[in-house]
Amino acid sequence: MQKSTFLLLAGSLFFTFACQNDQKDNQPEGKQIGNLHLKDSKPQPGKNLALQYDNDASEVEAAYYYMKDGKTYAEDLSLKDSANTWVANFKIPDSAKALAFRFRTADSLDNNAAKGYTMALYNEEGEVLPGSNAHLGIYYQGLGANQKLEISKDSSMALIEKDLEKNPDLHKNWDRKYLQFLRQHKPEKAESYAKSRTASYEKRQDLTEDEAQTLMSIYTITGEKEKVDSLRRQITNNYPDGELAQRALIQQAFAAPNVEEKVKILEDYDAKVDNPEIERDFILRAIATAYQEQGNWEKMQEYAQQIQHIGIKSQVYNSVAWQMAEKGENLEMAAELSKESLDILEKEQEEQKDRREMLTPTEYKENLGRSWGMYADTYAYILYKQDKIDEAISYQEKAIKDMQDAEMHERFIQYLMEADKYEKAAKNAADFVKNNQATAKVKDWYLEAKQELDSSKEEAEKELASLEDKADEALKDELKKEMLSKTASDFSLQDLNGKQISLEDLKGKTVILDFWATWCGPCLASFPGMKKAVEQYQDNENVEFVFVNTLENGSMEERKERVSNFLEEKDYPFWVVMDEPVKEKLRTFKTAQDYGIEGIPTKIILGPDNKIKFKKVGYSGNNDKLLKEIEMMVELIEEEK
Repeated sequence: MQKSTFLLLAGSLFFTFACQNDQKDNQPEGKQIGNLHLKDSKPQPGKNLALQYDNDASEVEAAYYYMKDGKTYAEDLSLKDSANTWVANFKIPDSAKALAFRFRTADSLDNNAAKGYTMALYNEEGEVLPGSNAHLGIYYQGLGANQKLEISKDSSMALIEKDLEKNPDLHKNWDRKYLQFLRQHKPEKAESYAKSRTASYEKRQDLTEDEAQTLMSIYTITGEKEKVDSLRRQITNNYPDGELAQRALIQQAFAAPNVEEKVKILEDYDAKVDNPEIERDFILRAIATAYQEQGNWEKMQEYAQQIQHIGIKSQVYNSVAWQMAEKGENLEMAAELSKESLDILEKEQEEQKDRREMLTPTEYKENLGRSWGMYADTYAYILYKQDKIDEAISYQEKAIKDMQDAEMHERFIQYLMEADKYEKAAKNAADFVKNNQATAKVKDWYLEAKQELDSSKEEAEKELASLEDKADEALKDELKKEMLSKTASDFSLQDLNGKQISLEDLKGKTVILDFWATWCGPCLASFPGMKKAVEQYQDNENVEFVFVNTLENGSMEERKERVSNFLEEKDYPFWVVMDEPVKEKLRTFKTAQDYGIEGIPTKIILGPDNKIKFKKVGYSGNNDKLLKEIEMMVELIEEEK
């Protein structure tokens, strides 16, 4: 498989979190946060911290996160079971400013009723460390949001601002991070803060590269393009091996019109940068890909082999191998490259040289395992093309373990059927149907396999219908648990014909808001299924589909033209409205921000009362399942009336 392998509740909620950090501080027995008990109410960096976690699960996986320098670092936390209480003792890193914990059982993630398990750290005098609350504010809207913590942006911002106000020296280290936070979450406030900080940077002549980039961010927010361009040139010249200069070379490498120009950029990089970083690997990827497109496999391998970063190198090998297999050419080389991508990942699972700081070793190994599954799917496909059907089945069976991809499941059943392994095909196809992971082809092969095993057509169809009923029942139960009743933010958006559409205009209908962009691969992959859904409900006046184009570059007119051309080319009967940036040239869009859209595609399903009933993020790769989910969500909303 070819896949690239990143409100005013400030008063009330802030005091809630402050209490979480400060309550019981005077009690010698420690501090209680949800199911977690800490033996020390005011833990310090460099000290041991003993804890108890109450949960009667047979297994609990735990991690702790420590924050410093605006970043979050993750580590596994080893727990020992002691009479329904899990205990641990670990040393807090010396440089840590704040802590957070994550507890996960086989059934669920315990996030302390969406408040999280977080705490400030203290100095020897029992005072909260400068920067501790600011780190927590950033954490809540970053990694904490991924753990489904429901901490408002206002509350997070209050934590940061209180810390900056109390500790003015933090500004020099936090301005850039705080500006990034404001641009992403509170863009209307970013400009005023940027203006307030301009003078402190402009009057200095000895700015570091990081400080100069902070000033460049300020100029970007205040709309001073000439100053941005001038400062960018200055930073690039003063720091030829710095972050900005290296990023510029990457952009040049990908934009270069031919492979010879890309190679020259690599030579320029090597001449300027003494200690190569991951940026060099991106340039190498651009060169290797260009040679691959030319069919120059020797040169492709020459540059791909120089790549140091495991994720980039294995992805290049997998991508090239998949494209070869699809074309049915150079299958022997494709098999070698594909197998190498698997070997690279297997070695990295043990060595973990490229683990990102925000992933625990366990999480990183799981991520590598998912990548291995996708790349094993490629290898199995190549083996299939080489008529090595038994080997293909063996690798495909490993590939689909813990994977939800419908196409991968489909290929597994296909290989089994072509190998006349009907019993195994029928059993696995039945499992896919029951788990809502089967495509139409898998269902057809199930019927065929059952008949090859001496079932009549009628018996096979009856058994399939029974499996589908069980799948529908399970899916409906799952959706019931996900059902919401949240007030939807108002909006007024323009459609492609210039008509303004508001939330009030849609009241009384069940509305599927599909947030998407023309550059979003998963969005576009889901559109054949969305087209079926739109056509299915086209005569139902109580159901409306609205496709919200967001996170899209260009002016409104450029976006409209791009979207219109796309819809016409693909023959999609979609009613599209255009989200608007909070401010011109910013990548933050108002409706997406108001609805908490962190990634696309995301579907927000509204009931006739204009309340949010469901929020579905991402695309499973199965359009049949997508259509079924929409049907059931509409049905559940109808049942509420």
